Amino acid sequence: MKYLLLILLSTQALGSAPKRIASFSLSTDLWVYAVKQPDQLLYLTSKAKRYVADVSHVTYHNKRVEDLIRFKPDIVLCDDMTAIFTRELLVKSGLTIHFIPSPQSLQDLYKSRAAFCKILGLSEPKPLSLPKPTNPQRVLILLPGRLTCGEGTFLDDVLTHIGHTNCVRDLQKKGWGTLSIEDILRLKPQVIFTSYQEVPTRSRARSALSHTLALSKAKVINIPEPWMLCPQLHVDHLAGLLCTHIQRENPS
Repeated sequence: MKYLLLILLSTQALGSAPKRIASFSLSTDLWVYAVKQPDQLLYLTSKAKRYVADVSHVTYHNKRVEDLIRFKPDIVLCDDMTAIFTRELLVKSGLTIHFIPSPQSLQDLYKSRAAFCKILGLSEPKPLSLPKPTNPQRVLILLPGRLTCGEGTFLDDVLTHIGHTNCVRDLQKKGWGTLSIEDILRLKPQVIFTSYQEVPTRSRARSALSHTLALSKAKVINIPEPWMLCPQLHVDHLAGLLCTHIQRENPS
């Protein structure tokens, strides 16, 4: 309770946009990098290196609290992937931290986005208005490890929002889970969104998956990581991107 109170007080006390921002997870790395201002210094986790193109004013850390203290950030951003012990240690070190929960549903993501924009003094973007499809498709989202999204996840909500069906619902799956090769074929998706381009081409898993996707006869579309799992401020862009790809593959 004391920890939560400290977070609320630090949020209310912040009067101007912070200049030195540290992040303690890939998710919050992507939140803050998406809206980086020229006069801001960012201290991101080393995992962000592969996704950050502009390296000016960006340095990296390996989640050592001592390193963050030396950076002297105005604020530290973290989420529920950051261990509670670490969050408490950050607070005890006198740092101002802001906790942004990892979103489950699309509504959760919008709430997190609103909180994030408030912390950084930004105007919250308006959601995109997308036309309903004339030819709804059965869609499967397949992430590395054959991870997929069931009912109650923000990706399931995004598919519903753009007027298509998440075929994983046929299995009555809720939350995040994995699919077997048999599940993929049984679901008979018309469109499959994947982010498997990072899997080594010669791996046995990749060969089996490629064979399965070919047997499914679905349109397979790659969406780069990390935007499928961490769209953050870009969730409306992700919705529009999925909508555009489906429409392109299945014109009415």
